[in-house]
Amino acid sequence: MYVVNVPNNKPTIITMELGTQEIFLNATGQISVLEMMKIAQQMYVDSKMQIPDALHRIINR
Repeated sequence: MYVVNVPNNKPTIITMELGTQEIFLNATGQISVLEMMKIAQQMYVDSKMQIPDALHRIINR
């Protein structure tokens, strides 16, 4: 996903990684970051997917 940003009247395009994109698209202002992380955690548990080894590094960027 690409997001247009205009700092100092110079348009730039930001490419979002999948995790960041998910948070951006689901941001409603109604839940905290911690609650969003708990939702993401539960999605992995519910899907029975193998959790990537480096997931903690991706989340803590």
